[in-house]
Order: sequence, then C-alpha cells, then structure tokens
Amino acid sequence: MLGAGLAALLANLAFLRQADSSVQVAVASRPLTAGTAVSAADFSAVALNADATILDGLIRWDQRTSTTGMVTARSISAGDLVSHSDLLTAAAPNGLKAMSIPIEPAHAAGGQIIPGDRVDVIGVQDGIASFLVTDAEVLQISAGSSGGLGGVGSSYLVVAVDNASSLRLAEAIAAGTVEVIRSTGSNSEGASG
Repeated sequence: MLGAGLAALLANLAFLRQADSSVQVAVASRPLTAGTAVSAADFSAVALNADATILDGLIRWDQRTSTTGMVTARSISAGDLVSHSDLLTAAAPNGLKAMSIPIEPAHAAGGQIIPGDRVDVIGVQDGIASFLVTDAEVLQISAGSSGGLGGVGSSYLVVAVDNASSLRLAEAIAAGTVEVIRSTGSNSEGASG
C-alpha cells in the first residue's frame, strides 16, 4: 500500500514538473497567406512542452511584438505553430517595395545621399521633366569612402516605392533619364512613395 501511494505521488510530481516546463509559443490566430504583413494581434498563445531545439525554432509568446511589420514566407493556417523561418523582414516599411536606382553621384545630389534620407526622383522624357517619386525613403546605397554614393564600380540607391512609382521609375531608368534630389528637411508636396 505504501509503495502504491509513493508511486502515485511520484507520478503526480512528474506530471506537475512536466506542466511547469511548458513554454508559451505563438500560433496563428487567423489564416495568414504568404506575403501578409503581421502584427502581434495575429497570434494566440499555446503552452508547448518540447525539446529546446524545437522551441528555439518557434516564436515564443514574449517575442510576438518583435514580429510586427514582418511578412509571412508561406501561408499559415489558423492554429499552426509559427516558426522564425515562417517570417521575413519586409523589403521596405509600410508595405512598400524596395527598388534599386542605378545613378551616378553627379545626378544624385553630388553623392551626398545617405540611408534614411528622403529623396525626390525626376525623370526627363521628350525634354520635359516631371516628378516620378516624391519623399521616398532611401533604404540603402552603394557605399563610397565617405559613406555616401560613389567609390569604385556602379553606384545605386535603394528606395521604398509603391507599385505605380516602381513602374514610372523602371521606364525612366530604361531611358537613362533619372535625377535624384535629396529632399530631407525640405517641404515636399504631393508625396507618393
């Protein structure tokens, strides 16, 4: 009798210890299609007791806020566990796309543009200049020795743009008629990423 009671006590302790070692992880609270920008509200918590190597690959509940603005790499069904490999860093903020503009420093504010600057892009067609993009964020540049555009090889800017702006830019880049103006600190009118 004493042995059976001791075995039951040990079984209960093992069960309670196992319940205590569970970790809260994120599951999709709704269906998420590939390419969906996510926020913490897209996840629910579930307790999971698993090996540390498995848990390391999953989004833990306390990490969910760091996923805001990331996008899904694949479609995720409601209730599915969410792993780090299921989420990618967005190409640009606010659902915009990242687009490279090959440009010589002389046509881009003398090469003084740096990541984080805001720029306007002008295209010239049939001798008429027009704004293709205004107030676009510079995400990246080809690095010269001073940190601005330039150096050896091709120079480029990577800017955040919407669909319509990317098409206008592609046409102007193909025609070779692009000028970039550093607009950081100026009053840009008619902003269109």
